[in-house]
Amino acid sequence: MDRHPNLALSINLSANAVQDASLLPHIEQLLATHRVQPADLTFEVTETIAIRSLEQATSLMRSIQAL
Repeated sequence: MDRHPNLALSINLSANAVQDASLLPHIEQLLATHRVQPADLTFEVTETIAIRSLEQATSLMRSIQAL
């Protein structure tokens, strides 16, 4: 897969997004469609999300890292 040079994306995740089971498959689809490497993405969550949904947020981040 060719990489887009100098591409870096930061994505803010809402509490609803973190809790949405379809988020990870959607991210995988977008990565493949747009030929973006997971390493080129930074996902940001607020402290509130981490506190309210710590287990889900941690699980999602680990799943994304495994891509």
